[in-house]
Amino acid sequence: VNARPEDRIWIELNLGRAKHCQGLLAEAKQHCDQAYRLMKQNGLPRVHDSVVLLIYMGLILQNEGKFHEALKNFQEALAISQQHPLKNQIDIQRSLIAVGSCLNQLGQYHQSLSSYQQALAMETTDRPTATPERAVCLNNIGNVQVHLGRFQ
Repeated sequence: VNARPEDRIWIELNLGRAKHCQGLLAEAKQHCDQAYRLMKQNGLPRVHDSVVLLIYMGLILQNEGKFHEALKNFQEALAISQQHPLKNQIDIQRSLIAVGSCLNQLGQYHQSLSSYQQALAMETTDRPTATPERAVCLNNIGNVQVHLGRFQ
């Protein structure tokens, strides 16, 4: 494909997403790894692009049961998005949700709960109260509470 480097990154990422949806995790990972290599080779593009890619790579690893590796990707996405907190609140929130999900799968329920609560606390008055992120946080907080035996 004869495209600009930034476009190639998105092409590879979207090919990875398509393969992931088809259940072809190995191929999905190859495309995401290629997108990541292109991103590193050409210098990181916008912060949002980096975060999206790292979260998606983490989701693939999580689906493969590689929770510790996935957690590293999610934490890297969180660290990158926190470098510019005013511009990237939604990326921070989504990264916190991903971290919480992975910690939950690792059985680290208290840390998972903390991550979801941080994400939920990021809800602001300039956004609608019924966001997908809010719904995910509330649902996942409930699931963690069940794991902790807190049914009230």
